[in-house]
Amino acid sequence: MLILKAIEKVKNYSRKILYKIPRVKCIASKPLTINDFSGYNQPYHPSVLYFENGFKGYKYWMAQTPCPIGGLPYRDRWECPCIYYSNNGIKWETNKKINPIDDLNSEEMSNGDFFSDPHLVIEMILKCWNVGIG
Repeated sequence: MLILKAIEKVKNYSRKILYKIPRVKCIASKPLTINDFSGYNQPYHPSVLYFENGFKGYKYWMAQTPCPIGGLPYRDRWECPCIYYSNNGIKWETNKKINPIDDLNSEEMSNGDFFSDPHLVIEMILKCWNVGIG
């Protein structure tokens, strides 16, 4: 019974947060340019958090994994989580020294491994969780 009450509280809290997220008023005429460590600049699997009063000086935080069409040696090789930040949700910045925040080693690349589907989670500190590993 306690678990059901806890789940209900989380659902209600999540609804309150969801309705505070600013909504897009129109469809973009062209995609955003987001440079990534692969050099292909084809971000994929974005996970974005919005902080009304900012977090570490920025209102938007995003994790994404590049997944370039035609990426060599294989497309999924580049699916390594990267972090970006912005104050307007359009112009995204990053620190090239930290991206990717996790990369494949040579053995993992030989195996054809990959990371995918990053999700940002805030628990007093900003965390990035990778839920898909191949």
